[in-house]
Amino acid sequence: MDILERVRTFGELHLRRAFTPLAHLFARVGITPNQVSTAGFMLSIISAALIVLDHWVAAAIVFLVASSFDLIDGTLARLDNQTTVFGK
Repeated sequence: MDILERVRTFGELHLRRAFTPLAHLFARVGITPNQVSTAGFMLSIISAALIVLDHWVAAAIVFLVASSFDLIDGTLARLDNQTTVFGK
């Protein structure tokens, strides 16, 4: 196993562990994985708009939040047994 694979595996494990409590909260509130994906997509569009407006730091922050929604929706789908071949 090369170093990049180790870093990816380490990062994925710890990020998934960090976002699992939030996914549990979303599941309790009744938020679906598709809603989380849609919110992440909308935030990505906002991030692109911020880039156009030359607000680079804000765009980066919004993009990082939007990207974290991708981890949350996958965790939420696994918690609720809503995984699909398309979602993988």
